Amino acid sequence: MEKEFQMTLPEFPDICAKTLTDNQAVSILRVLGHSQRLKILCALMEAPCTVQELGNLTGIKQPTLSQQLRVLRDHHILESRRSARNVFYRINKNNC
Repeated sequence: MEKEFQMTLPEFPDICAKTLTDNQAVSILRVLGHSQRLKILCALMEAPCTVQELGNLTGIKQPTLSQQLRVLRDHHILESRRSARNVFYRINKNNC
């Protein structure tokens, strides 16, 4: 059973806070328009998480989760930090 996530729009990073070209805005909206990526972002609203923690919170299997994290990182929506054997992901608030 999928875990339900709720968010209010003011909590979500404001993609309109900086000037974007039409193509940049479309690219970001395409990335954010994926249900699994939205689950990941909702989970990361609370605190940085490891891949394992994100998997437990979202129910997304590790290979799929890694692919979605890569897409979010490639679009500078997430940033990562390595600590020993763990990689922690968080929302990149500097880019929003």
